[in-house]
Amino acid sequence: MLPFISVRRVYARKLSTKPLNILFFGSDEFSAYALRSLVKLKYKQVIDSIQVVSRPPKWCGRKKSVLKSPEIVQYAQDLRLDQPIHVDSNEEMLQLSSLCESQKIDMIIAVSFGKLIPNGLIGRVPYSLNVHPSLLPRYRGSAPLQHTLLNQDQYTGVTVQTLHPTKFDHGSIVAQSDPLPVSDLLASRPLPPLINQEDTRPPKLAKLMDQLGIVGGNLLADVLEKRTYQDPVSHIESNYEPSYAPRIKTEDKMINWNDSATDLLNRLQTLGPLYTFKRVQLKSKSPLSLKRVLIHDFDVIERVISNQTCGTFTQDNHDSITIACGRNTAILIKKLQFEACAIETPEQFMKKLPKRCGKTLANELVFVNET
Repeated sequence: MLPFISVRRVYARKLSTKPLNILFFGSDEFSAYALRSLVKLKYKQVIDSIQVVSRPPKWCGRKKSVLKSPEIVQYAQDLRLDQPIHVDSNEEMLQLSSLCESQKIDMIIAVSFGKLIPNGLIGRVPYSLNVHPSLLPRYRGSAPLQHTLLNQDQYTGVTVQTLHPTKFDHGSIVAQSDPLPVSDLLASRPLPPLINQEDTRPPKLAKLMDQLGIVGGNLLADVLEKRTYQDPVSHIESNYEPSYAPRIKTEDKMINWNDSATDLLNRLQTLGPLYTFKRVQLKSKSPLSLKRVLIHDFDVIERVISNQTCGTFTQDNHDSITIACGRNTAILIKKLQFEACAIETPEQFMKKLPKRCGKTLANELVFVNET
């Protein structure tokens, strides 16, 4: 739980009114909201030019068959900005020094870029800023949104800080939102898609990212319009406790069947598909092995399930699978996927279980944690 703290704000005197040339580092939907705010400032003559920098496209999907660019690339194209520059290594970022000189870049802004901007590049420009979706120093790191949801925090917010030359999220705080109730953000009306492509984000993460994206974009615009970044006096101290939000690993998506059904649903809606394991023995003398099973969608069952081992699953009807969870709760499976197979309905999954697990272990209706 975060206490409701009133944040001190000091507004700087205007030291310069020259429109800014911006080098913008971004990647996802959260950074797209910041970019949208910057484009609006061009019409107010606060900003003169914006050059977007993103990570290179990556092969993803089954068998690495789809080449996917960061969302910010599509959005930059939608806004009719210059073609984004792709960089990944420190060396490639340092090569942007010549661009900073030729385009007279005044400021580097990094939002959810995922890489540390090297000091050799930061030192080439007068100013640098970062927009971070947490109340720093709480949740420094690459996954503040996910950890806010997983820990079921009551409050969250957005911070605008300077870029630190050697550490993530250790810059000076220039502006910080008031604490915002997470429940209100999640209950807000869904926003129209900002980027014209399929949205594959988990629903809770998408809602929180979009709502804080708006807050962050407005906060960044306020900092640039009032030019509070120019005056060291405007930097503020935060009273929040420091903590770390490390990147989400594959293991974070592994199901612990001793967790309650509600906790598992929160994890699914925050991280996306979760996984568990089914024991397999195709031949009677073959060694036992574990095959991964992805759970793509499920509902929490309201009725209490008792006297059943956690992880045990039953086929109630031909089209439904119930799995017992911790605290006498259960989930009702809607979509799942056996390792190296397509996504299936419960009926399809159960019908193919003997062939995939062996006749003996097909009757062992229990999912296990990895050992």
